[in-house]
Amino acid sequence: MKKILASLILLCGIIVLSQPANAQEEPKGPQDNQRPKLSPEERAGKRAAMFKEKLGLDEKQTASMKALLLEREKSSDKLREQLKKERDDFEAQTKKILTADQFQKLKDLQDDRKDRRQDMKKGTPPPPPAPEENK
Repeated sequence: MKKILASLILLCGIIVLSQPANAQEEPKGPQDNQRPKLSPEERAGKRAAMFKEKLGLDEKQTASMKALLLEREKSSDKLREQLKKERDDFEAQTKKILTADQFQKLKDLQDDRKDRRQDMKKGTPPPPPAPEENK
């Protein structure tokens, strides 16, 4: 009887201790692996400092590169904002055309495609395509 009780206590202890370990192994969401948002000035400064170190730039070259990189970062930010606006406009127009069910299917297809791209970046082979339903 004592052996059974001791075994049960040991088993419960193992289960309790394994729960936090499993919680730590949960897959991370996209927010967990994103870089902190830096301003264009911060990004340009970091890149200029990296160039200074890697290329052996002097102060004048570093300042010139920083100015050039800042211009590029600001231009890139404007382009990102423009592309986001275009995506949002496209989505709004698509919502007007499709039914709610069709729009949800479209979002699911886009999510699947995004997942496959992320898997390919990680080196994971994509899963075989699902059989298409004939409706």
